[in-house]
Amino acid sequence: MLSASNSQCLDNCINRVIYRIFSVTSRDDVWYARSVFGLPSVRVMVENNKFVDSVINSGDYEGLFNVKILNG
Repeated sequence: MLSASNSQCLDNCINRVIYRIFSVTSRDDVWYARSVFGLPSVRVMVENNKFVDSVINSGDYEGLFNVKILNG
């Protein structure tokens, strides 16, 4: 199971990416953007989808953030 500390660390990483990509300035804007893109907190993703176990077991790294990796 993912610890609260690790979950928070991963959430912070996602938040920083959103801050930089979209130049948002408030925490509310970050959470709005996350909701638009279907990125709830890491804790919620783990509890609802068990995505860490499924990614590790299947090797489906695209499923980690529900994005498609394009082969160039």
